[in-house]
Amino acid sequence: MILLRFLANDLSRRKASMLVVFVFIFFSALLAAGGAGMLSGLAGSLRFFFSRAQVPHFVQMHGGEISAGTAEDIASWVRENSLLENYQISEMISIDGSSLRFSRADGSEAGSIMDISLVVQNRVFDYLLDMENRIPEPGPGEIGVPVLYAREKGVCIGDTVTLSYSGFKRVFRVAALVRDAQMNPAVVHSKRFLMNRKDYRELKQVFPAREHLISFRLGDPSRVDEFSEAWQATELPQGGPAVDYRIFFLLNSISDGIAAIVLMILSLLLLVIAVLCLRFTILGSIEEDYREIGIMKALGMPRGMIRRIFLFKYLFITGLASASGSLASLPFKALLMQNIQLSIGHNPSAVSRYMVPVIAAAVIFLLTLLLLLPVFRRFNRISAVDALRSGSSAEAGITGRLPLISCGGIDINIILGLRDIVQRPRLFALPFFVYFFSALIILIPVHFLTTLKGPEFISYMGIGRSDIRIDLRYSRDTEARFKAMKQMLNEDPDVTRHVVLQRSLFTLLQGNKHGDAENSSIVVETGDHSLFPLNYLEGGAPETGEEIAISYLYSRDLEKQIGDSLVLEDDGITRRMRICGIYQDITNGGRTAKALTDGSRNRLLGYTAALDLADGIDPEAKVGEYGRMYPSARVTHLQSYLDQTLGGTIAQLSRITRLSIGMGLIIAVLITALFLRMLAARDAGRIAVMRSIGFSCAAVRLQYLSSALFLLVTGIAAGSLFANTPGQAFVGFLWSFMGAPGISFVIDPLKAYLILPLALLAAVTAAVVFSIAGSLKQTISVINVE
Repeated sequence: MILLRFLANDLSRRKASMLVVFVFIFFSALLAAGGAGMLSGLAGSLRFFFSRAQVPHFVQMHGGEISAGTAEDIASWVRENSLLENYQISEMISIDGSSLRFSRADGSEAGSIMDISLVVQNRVFDYLLDMENRIPEPGPGEIGVPVLYAREKGVCIGDTVTLSYSGFKRVFRVAALVRDAQMNPAVVHSKRFLMNRKDYRELKQVFPAREHLISFRLGDPSRVDEFSEAWQATELPQGGPAVDYRIFFLLNSISDGIAAIVLMILSLLLLVIAVLCLRFTILGSIEEDYREIGIMKALGMPRGMIRRIFLFKYLFITGLASASGSLASLPFKALLMQNIQLSIGHNPSAVSRYMVPVIAAAVIFLLTLLLLLPVFRRFNRISAVDALRSGSSAEAGITGRLPLISCGGIDINIILGLRDIVQRPRLFALPFFVYFFSALIILIPVHFLTTLKGPEFISYMGIGRSDIRIDLRYSRDTEARFKAMKQMLNEDPDVTRHVVLQRSLFTLLQGNKHGDAENSSIVVETGDHSLFPLNYLEGGAPETGEEIAISYLYSRDLEKQIGDSLVLEDDGITRRMRICGIYQDITNGGRTAKALTDGSRNRLLGYTAALDLADGIDPEAKVGEYGRMYPSARVTHLQSYLDQTLGGTIAQLSRITRLSIGMGLIIAVLITALFLRMLAARDAGRIAVMRSIGFSCAAVRLQYLSSALFLLVTGIAAGSLFANTPGQAFVGFLWSFMGAPGISFVIDPLKAYLILPLALLAAVTAAVVFSIAGSLKQTISVINVE
């Protein structure tokens, strides 16, 4: 009862400060619980989704036909492999985007970067699922559309999809939106449309291009590397890249995983601010109750009991704020999980839905407690005699000087405000660090978003920067189409420069630095890489036929550095290649290579042309022209390529960025108001002296405004510097898991150095003017009464 009465009395005296502390811990717990719940929900939903879809553990993609004899060879090899549980060969009809049109769209998908395939539902595993994660079977005249098109183009069940090719045209009704464990994310440029078996047989007679997925399920998924090595050592079809379920898991979690990690970072920054506020509040409380503490000690009350009395109220506030944040995170997490719910569904487990947010909020509570405990050691240094005699902690005197004689023509009140900071630096450290962390909360998400949206980000996708990119996938007439395209580019006066690159599959005979053979496949893009260069982490582009550049994740997996060798094999011919460069790439699982040598003719995957246009030529118009000339090619403007690949990630991060900007402004305003309210009460005697010698309320207000704005400007400057150096390095660390450790922020100077600082400046100025006016009025009225 004594503790509760003490708590009630103290809360009534310090409503404003306790409310601010409550708000910060509440938001910290809210973001931590939301981010942790999102990560847990994402992981749990993916596991459930993969389980329902029976995702394959290893997939070999193969362009072209697979004969009956080859299929029998695969079956024979499978029977002899003890690692396998099951396998299947799935045929896909490959169609061009120009052959596909949605009823809600203005035109066809000719400008799409997606490789579109028509498939039937698999019978054994690797199922395409509907929005209830059931296995759908479209009826005649019906089609299942990948869920990406529902999110990006608003496709709904009941809409129509038109397929056309060389005079053939047929309309299908959308019967299901389908989730694909292999090809769901936008960063995977392949999409499977689900057909009825009868319709599929009819369409096989119309569309000539074929691809196959040779998929395997293992008894022990952890042995997938061992199985991959055995498969790559065979002569069975390998006319395409090979991937395993770990890449599927990574690619499905990129967009929402990044958003969840950003939320966790914001939560930790808020926690630091909350602890700073609590520390300031506790020290102020000790100062105000100094005499009462002395009386308690004089009466013989143990130091531990006194500490517990003061600790109780802060534990109460922290616990209440953490619990409230945990409860509020449930609807907040539901908002964050919308994209996950659409793409992969939800995890029915109640543990990730309810327990993880509670655990995250409890961690915030415990961290706050641990960070506060050192502050309460000050009770050990309080003397009963000194407390009763002086009634204050005898705060240290002036620690610095700023002579008034040096003020020149600057207003004396501005100098007094700055002089106060110099004389009491420890007191003014709180708003400085709060403004510093507020700048981080705002700037890091803004810089990250600007970087994702900028055209320079293409360099992190293993692609040289150019105006237009043309992709030719492998098919029976690829060579003829390639020669025609090459001649067209040579003769087009609108093209100032261009290069054609070949994508081929080689066998990697030498894997790690110890020379152990791994016999894995490696996708190599061959041609002149100096015309549209990449940004290399180390080294540079290959200049001779004996050199090769590899992606960062490949170099890490193979334990290779500049100067090391790779041994590649193609059709029985081996080539020893020296690694000349390491670049960043977040596509194809982050594992690619570039070389100058001729590509493989036996395992050709396709061609890519990169080109720049002359000044004044509209890239979008040129994309349309090339698309009409080569309807089976994928022609994209590089900015469109970025938008289609990272559109979902950018949208998710945009929402979080808006949240972080609002949160940073609110934090700055609340802390300014709280700090000035406490400072005015603490400086009551000082204000009385200034008023008695002729300083007006406006002059006193200008002093505090000068102090606050100086701290704000220095805090923003320090925050900007930190965001551009350690903050950038931290973001690079997160992206290193996807293949881009050397990410460099693209900074929009108008936003970063003008609009956002001015918004913070306006918010803090308003907070200073309104809060100090009220505090001064209250302080002066108290002085007059006394």
